[in-house]
Amino acid sequence: MGIVVKQSIKSTLISYIGVLLGAFNNLWLYPKYLEPEKIGLLKLLQDIPFLFALFVQLGASSLTDRFFHHFKDGKKNNGFLSALLLYPFLGYTLFILSFFLFNDYWKSIFTANANLLVDYFIYLVPLTFFMMYTSIMEAYLRANFNVSWSNFVRDVLIRVFYTVFVFLYALKIINFNGLIIMVVIGYGLSLLTLFIYAKKINILHLTTFIKWPEKPLLKEMGSYLLFLIPGTAGSLIAQKIDTIMLAIVGIKNVKGNEGLNNIAIYSMAYFISSVIEVPRKSISQISLPILSAAFKENNLTKIDSLYKKNSITQFISGSFIFLLIWINIDDLFLFIPKSELYKQGKFVVLFIGISKLFDMATSINGEIIQFSKYFKFNLIAIILLAFLTISLNTIFIPLYSITGAAIALAITIFFYNVAKTYFIWYKMKYSPFTKDMIPLLILCVFIISLSLTFEYNPTKLEYSFFLIIGRSVLFIIIFYFLIRKFKISEDINNLIDKMLNQLNKKIKSKWIEKL
Repeated sequence: MGIVVKQSIKSTLISYIGVLLGAFNNLWLYPKYLEPEKIGLLKLLQDIPFLFALFVQLGASSLTDRFFHHFKDGKKNNGFLSALLLYPFLGYTLFILSFFLFNDYWKSIFTANANLLVDYFIYLVPLTFFMMYTSIMEAYLRANFNVSWSNFVRDVLIRVFYTVFVFLYALKIINFNGLIIMVVIGYGLSLLTLFIYAKKINILHLTTFIKWPEKPLLKEMGSYLLFLIPGTAGSLIAQKIDTIMLAIVGIKNVKGNEGLNNIAIYSMAYFISSVIEVPRKSISQISLPILSAAFKENNLTKIDSLYKKNSITQFISGSFIFLLIWINIDDLFLFIPKSELYKQGKFVVLFIGISKLFDMATSINGEIIQFSKYFKFNLIAIILLAFLTISLNTIFIPLYSITGAAIALAITIFFYNVAKTYFIWYKMKYSPFTKDMIPLLILCVFIISLSLTFEYNPTKLEYSFFLIIGRSVLFIIIFYFLIRKFKISEDINNLIDKMLNQLNKKIKSKWIEKL
């Protein structure tokens, strides 16, 4: 795990630069210059093609994660990349046919609650193409132990594009239709930079020669894909169905673009919650090739150690960020333009935040199943997950609107992770949980319970600024004491020690220079 922590630092820093940009965009720029239904439309134009893209690529990204090491030969890949880029055209061709043949039907689904989307439906076609190949290139870079640039493109570059485009719209240099076109171009440019970067680091090996795998491996890959593709569909439904169902199901007795308005509020609250899992993405990305190699070598001790240390590291980082956000949530909403509208998402932040924290605590359970001989279990679990997600959203959205979508997502993620964690323990006797998590769990329960006991409605922006600083400083001190006192994570404590030693050396050197 030490190597995972070290390699993930750079990627995490990039991710947090992206978070700052995302915070600026989602919490100020969008609500300042865009009507809620237009924010909701932009969100749908991200989520729908993202769902399509990961489905129509027919498992190409996961195939890379699991099997790339079988093809790598020094710096070459025996035509793997060429096959990887050609293979998804089959899925994309089927997507294009179904899109145009059933175009009227697809549009009719969104007419009642998100009719603005119908006017921009055609843009789903190029967006799906760009997002599909972006996902594939990210997997290819990840398989070559390089995640920082793909993280930069996804978390920073695309958000910079959005910032520039919305400012151009605010300055009336472009109209809203021009804004959507610029967004599509931005995704195309982002994909292009991934190819340029792969070429720069000398891993863009495109060739007409493709070394086909031997029959046993080819059979294993085929079997893997047979179970993976339906599983991918279920996984995607679980990831994105909440936003899409807010556009489809809506709330009782509302019409027009009410679904888009709700998506705007929900997506803002979801963004706030998503900050929690930034460390997870970086750590998991680095862990994938290490985990794949451990399974190939049948290094059971390494797998167990990676599982537990991933869990504690992710739980600590997730708890820190979640609690820091939650203790300041009421004051944070005050800084958002049109805060009276968007603070309706407060409990969306709570439920999604808790779900993501539990997801981080259960660590890389999905990845372990994916790389093990039991990967077929994912098919059953994810299909059940998809049905559960759709059912819960159908029940809770009409009753509780955006909070209902968040409750449905939280319940789904809880049961899904419980099922995967139990399955790994039952089959392989690995568990992500240790007694070291207990003090941190107690702190989380105490702070959430305390915040729900007392109602707080801030009204003065200037007071909120100082209260956020004061609460945050106090919390950081308490959290630091807890981590150090109970020695919850050896890796994190070693990292803190290293940082403190470096800081101490710099301070001493400056004093010596002055003397």
